[in-house]
Amino acid sequence: MTTASPPARRPAVSHGGELPADPQHPRTLGAALRRAARDFPDAGIRVVAEDGTDTLLDHATLLTRARAVRAGLRARGVAPGSAAILRVDSGVDYWPAFWGCALGGVVPLTVGAPAGYDADSPAVAALLHAWRALDAPVVLAGAADAAGLAGLPLADRVVDVAELAAAGPAGAAAGRAAVDPAGASADADVEPGPDEVAVLQLSSGSTGTPKIIPLTHRGLSEYAVGARVLLDVRPGDVLLNWLPLDHVAGLLLYHLGGVFLGASSVHVATGLVLADPTRWLDLMARHGVTHGWSPNFGLRLVADAVGRAPGGRRWELGGVRRMVSGGEQCLPETFRAFVAATGVPAAAMTPAWGMSETSTGITFGSFTEPGCRQVVRTASLDGDVEWVEDAAGGDVTELLSVGRPAPGATLRIVDADGAVQPEGRVGRVQVRSARVTPGYLGDPEATRAAFPDGDWLDTGDLGYLRDGALTVTGRAKDLVILNGQNIPCHEVERVVGAVAGVRAGLVAAVGVPDARTGTEALVVFAVTDAEGGHAVAPADPHATTGSAAERVAGAVSAAVARRWQLAPRRVVILGGRRPAPFPAAAVAGEDHPSRALGS
Repeated sequence: MTTASPPARRPAVSHGGELPADPQHPRTLGAALRRAARDFPDAGIRVVAEDGTDTLLDHATLLTRARAVRAGLRARGVAPGSAAILRVDSGVDYWPAFWGCALGGVVPLTVGAPAGYDADSPAVAALLHAWRALDAPVVLAGAADAAGLAGLPLADRVVDVAELAAAGPAGAAAGRAAVDPAGASADADVEPGPDEVAVLQLSSGSTGTPKIIPLTHRGLSEYAVGARVLLDVRPGDVLLNWLPLDHVAGLLLYHLGGVFLGASSVHVATGLVLADPTRWLDLMARHGVTHGWSPNFGLRLVADAVGRAPGGRRWELGGVRRMVSGGEQCLPETFRAFVAATGVPAAAMTPAWGMSETSTGITFGSFTEPGCRQVVRTASLDGDVEWVEDAAGGDVTELLSVGRPAPGATLRIVDADGAVQPEGRVGRVQVRSARVTPGYLGDPEATRAAFPDGDWLDTGDLGYLRDGALTVTGRAKDLVILNGQNIPCHEVERVVGAVAGVRAGLVAAVGVPDARTGTEALVVFAVTDAEGGHAVAPADPHATTGSAAERVAGAVSAAVARRWQLAPRRVVILGGRRPAPFPAAAVAGEDHPSRALGS
């Protein structure tokens, strides 16, 4: 049964309500850490290194060490309002460096770990671009990072974090120290205004040179309010992140928000989980985690790893209240597989949407609530949406609603001319909130393009509203145009992920411009467990011979041809059982837009 959108519909505008009045809620990063050290002394951050060792920095110790770094920055003449780039691999060194910047009024920009320091590395190019755009700021480095940075043009601006800490008060760099958050050393903390810039983020650069995204103290403070209201983050909770800290969700959602709200956080080296995804579950059980998160690919990694593990292991994870998923399309089948494999309650599964520009997640849904799971006619996703009763039969797509906006935020859906659409019609997703970036640093052209109508941020996402809740259907530019057909990349990836022999979640579909035809060619990349190495070929949809990888490539081509009546120009099959090549790229953020949570 099909349910079409009714002829009379309300405008697609959804307001998250007013921010709750709370005079005790901190308005700046420094105020948040000082309050956490005073009011929540037993909470803090636990850093789990790649070798499995862990170190606890309670909030008081973190404040003391951060003040040592703050003093070191000041001794080197780094003035309040300056920027600092952080390339610190060790979490034990990173967090005091980050907070030392915040307490000194210095604005930190965290950059990802490059695979190497070669000049043609995209991560190195992004680092150098940011350094030049910020007028050659100081670069804070960990011991493991200094050697690689020494070969770059910014070498004379590199400072070892340990040296900064040594320049602070004696003994502050090591051990737990008794600290009075309001004591004499607090007088040296810089207290910026709420509308001043607190942190800088880099966009992924997937569409060109990465943009520098400033986020204000007010934006971070209001994000924390949203996490308290929509995610029920509260004192005593434990948040866990295993994604790199240049990812806005790992930094804001699973640490800064916790400091504002009196929660603890566990930060795990990414490599430790990628090497064995079940370690994520071990750590959640060991530390009593109440809130976790992962993009869809991470949920799938875990579900697959549990399925391969002998003995049918189970974990006691009933205490997980929220498992947020975003950063790429939230797939219902992945949610179901993750719940079945791990024991995380289905009610905890939380599809979410947001981006660096919105100070991370700004809408949160709930997997088990009515209206979250939506089955729609695929052909209707370029206009008025048609819902169907179930996914059986017909050309349908199953989507997950990512929920309503946080307090203080408003969403709307507009057409290409900026006219507000009715609910139930697909259009461009725009958002307005004090959490939204004021614009891209040093890039007025990009700022004008992102804010075509005053303070409404055009996110570049496509979606629709139903009863005020957002469902994201794709990216405005995340389409392959084949013979005049607009085909969403994520829909190709969903179809290919269901092919036998393909690792679901480890698929990428891209369009390659074809100057001869004026259209695009579809190229599909996929990881397989099948033996037989790699296959790169114009895949024959009728292939039944050749290597296992070639047969998988043929099956992929056949599945796409059945769905869209055309075959991919190329299917690239990556053999082998280790999933690292695809997740590592996704983790690094080099292949994704700046959106951090959502589809």
